[in-house]
Amino acid sequence: PRLPRLLRLMTPRMMGTAVTYVTFVLPTFFGSQLPAGAISAYEYAWKLMQLPETVLGTAIGIVALPTLAEMASQGERDALRRTFAWTLRLILVLSIPAAVGLVVLGRPLTALILQRGAFDATATERVYWALQFLALGLVTHSALEVVARLFYARQDMWTPFWVALGGLLLNAGVGAWLLPSLAHGAIALANSLGVGFQVVCLLLIARYRLGGIEGGQLGMSLLRTGFASAIMAIVVVGVRPLWPDGGLPLQGVGGAAIGALVYTSVAVLVGSPELRSLPGLMRSRLPRQ
Repeated sequence: PRLPRLLRLMTPRMMGTAVTYVTFVLPTFFGSQLPAGAISAYEYAWKLMQLPETVLGTAIGIVALPTLAEMASQGERDALRRTFAWTLRLILVLSIPAAVGLVVLGRPLTALILQRGAFDATATERVYWALQFLALGLVTHSALEVVARLFYARQDMWTPFWVALGGLLLNAGVGAWLLPSLAHGAIALANSLGVGFQVVCLLLIARYRLGGIEGGQLGMSLLRTGFASAIMAIVVVGVRPLWPDGGLPLQGVGGAAIGALVYTSVAVLVGSPELRSLPGLMRSRLPRQ
């Protein structure tokens, strides 16, 4: 008896998956208009961005969905709003410093992971060019993992589909416009902005339907995270001259360790409740807010 309802829910999700597939085809379409190697450079940068995005955004989004769906099915609107807002803040607290780290340490990290054999310093530079623009996508893709699932938890599949369609159009338009000036960097920036468009639109809709998304707390969390991330970036850039010449791999490992330590310390000092709760979350289930 529930099969018709299931099929009605599947239809917009299948269409949304088709939109996502077209989004993945766009880089090849645009990259084919650029010199040889552009598509590969973008794809390598995409994989480097996807590593922290999957570990942070996708993992938290998957864990949060059952809790959000349970609250939505039971009509616990206030609990749903609080838990969603808290989960979004947690993702941003983790993804924003990771994105800043990609910008500051993207070159040495790319060299550490990929540069060997035929993959030389020039290839590293081409990958890093796209990676800088995809750093914004690390934040937007991570946020979308929980924002979209809020609608799925409420069995609303059409809203994310229409918004994703708008994001696809923005992605294609920005990519075509900036391709001559930014090369494969335009592909990366267009992808990040397209997903960012989805996140903003879905958040505005969620704010209307849920009677708010705790915007004040979200704003304060962004201020704390931005401040801690800025201090982290300043310190990492400041210690860069201390590394030996040609020691890009060492810069990547050492810079990442120093950056993580500085960000965590500053964020805790400024009173980040999301970061303070992280050790407990790693030992238990997502708490009901």
